[in-house]
Amino acid sequence: MTSYFDEHNCQPLESGEEPNHLLDLARLLLDSGISAEFQLKFERIFGHVDGRKQPPAAKHIIG
Repeated sequence: MTSYFDEHNCQPLESGEEPNHLLDLARLLLDSGISAEFQLKFERIFGHVDGRKQPPAAKHIIG
């Protein structure tokens, strides 16, 4: 029987190394489908962002 790490193609944590909890949370949100619900709430508040142009920046900010 293969080990967990071989089966999932990952490495065990080194001594003193901590897991990345934010990455685990992001994976949980994507896998559970909750992220789609958050996207709907974002679009309800801000509208569809994809089709809008960004406002022009002032020359003194860019330059």
